[in-house]
Amino acid sequence: MNDRGIERFLSQLPGIAGYRAKETRREVDKRIRQQLMEELEHVRNAVSDIQRTALRTGGLRWMNELEGINSRLTLLIDKVRSAAYGYRPLFDLEQVKEGELDELIRFDREILSQLPRLNELVQRARETASQSPDTFGPALRALYDAITDLLNTYNQRDRLVRKVTSND
Repeated sequence: MNDRGIERFLSQLPGIAGYRAKETRREVDKRIRQQLMEELEHVRNAVSDIQRTALRTGGLRWMNELEGINSRLTLLIDKVRSAAYGYRPLFDLEQVKEGELDELIRFDREILSQLPRLNELVQRARETASQSPDTFGPALRALYDAITDLLNTYNQRDRLVRKVTSND
């Protein structure tokens, strides 16, 4: 039997089409999270640049805030990197709900959609790093708050995954 014959045979088995749809969703989720990780790594690199700029211009007083931002980013990146896919193997098809997979993708896309705003806040912090504390401090707080919001969104995703896997 050639590959096409095997493919045709497999497609006639009960549940295979649903499994393939779920695998496609899983792959979409994985790609979105990969893009998200890459974007967040760029943000973390930009924050490191801001730290260096702040140090060169006498901004030692802002290092705690910058380290807090960096720690939050690292935590978020680690969560994205190690996030569960939220699916079960082929033989557990009846227990997998496509809506739950779609919800995981929705969380990932929500975070991805917030990255332009995060990049704007990074740019604002970068621009104000060598200016007065009156502008740099609020820029850092806004950046910290935005990262915290992203982290909270990702924590909701984690809770969904735990809920899905605990309903077994």
